[in-house]
Amino acid sequence: YMVDAWARWEKHTRKRGGKRPPLPPILPVVLSHAPGGWRGPARLVELCRFSDADRDLFAPFVPDFRYFVDDLAKASQLELLADRDLEPAARLVLWILRDARDGDGFVQHAERLFALLEAVVDRGHALDLDLVDDAFLYLRIVLPESAAADLTALARAAAPAYPRGAHVAMNSLQKLYEQGRQ
Repeated sequence: YMVDAWARWEKHTRKRGGKRPPLPPILPVVLSHAPGGWRGPARLVELCRFSDADRDLFAPFVPDFRYFVDDLAKASQLELLADRDLEPAARLVLWILRDARDGDGFVQHAERLFALLEAVVDRGHALDLDLVDDAFLYLRIVLPESAAADLTALARAAAPAYPRGAHVAMNSLQKLYEQGRQ
């Protein structure tokens, strides 16, 4: 990804008639929502396999850099939802990525979903609503069938407290239902 980003940047720079300036820095980030947390390396060279005999010979010539791993599985609710300076739609996506695999637990805390949806609707950006549809598609794939049915019932029940959030949830769920029928 980094090489592609630099190649696009260089192509754009040359189109504008500029000479080849130094490459801009790229901060590589891995957003992990792996069950149980990230267990992989955090350096590129650690992804390479060397025999003991070849390590000293080849490792100095392999690009090496660290990448930041944002491990959602290790973040508390406060760190995930309150401590990050994010827009409501981004908070919603992070929470769904981290917690949706636990169908029953996710449904038990569905009030958070509707509260976040209220904030997304209040912000009023169409792209955010598209992101909500994508988030519900992910939920439909990841949640067990019983939890998905519970989510529909919970959206109806949440309507008095979170009318806009419940409405957005029901619209997204209805779109998924209609797509499934086609």
